Amino acid sequence: MKHGVVALCLALMLCVQQVSADITSNLTAWYKFDEGSGSTATDDGSGAHNGTLNADATYTTGHIGAYALSLDGTGDNVTAASGAIAGYPASGCTWVNYQSTTSATSTLFSNLGL
Repeated sequence: MKHGVVALCLALMLCVQQVSADITSNLTAWYKFDEGSGSTATDDGSGAHNGTLNADATYTTGHIGAYALSLDGTGDNVTAASGAIAGYPASGCTWVNYQSTTSATSTLFSNLGL
């Protein structure tokens, strides 16, 4: 029976090691929106594609982390450097806390103009 327990422990350790793999390396761009002030969204991935907050996009208190990006739905956006995702396979993930749903549409990601 001792061999079965050792095998089970070894299998659990292997699973934990696989889950803890570094998922942040080799990213083309990664925006955490945790700057807290200013008009720059820092690229925490490659560092080469900082974004610019436009209209009255601002930072606010975060739900996960100290800060978050606040967009009021009237032209606010973040523009990444030209070519940030052009030519690359891309995926996006975001957490959104809608305060109201008065707008007919909301765009979370767009590559228009690339």
